[in-house]
Amino acid sequence: MGVLTAPRLVAKASDRGVRLDEQVAATLIRRTLAYVDAPERGAAKEGCDLSPDAHRRVWTGLIADAGPYEPPLVEALYDCLTDNDAWLPSPDTLPVLEALRAAGVRTGLPRNAGATGRSP
Repeated sequence: MGVLTAPRLVAKASDRGVRLDEQVAATLIRRTLAYVDAPERGAAKEGCDLSPDAHRRVWTGLIADAGPYEPPLVEALYDCLTDNDAWLPSPDTLPVLEALRAAGVRTGLPRNAGATGRSP
């Protein structure tokens, strides 16, 4: 399950005064992902993880263009993407890390969720 789910978007939108039902939220998510994940948007994402400001600027711009959406909805979608509580490890993460540790391999955990400056 990804960070952009209909129930999560409904809740984040409500926090910003936007009322959505889950069906509408699911449609908005599909539309947004189709737009931002299109190959021709790759160049627009370059440098987005260099700073929290760059991340916000790039991603809110892409999200806004996907609609176009009003600012409160853009912020709700961005909130979903950057909510640390929504990011869950892949199911095979722990077994792989345990196997690497048992083999004496030193590891680190990079994060591709933007340079938010917050702890995971």
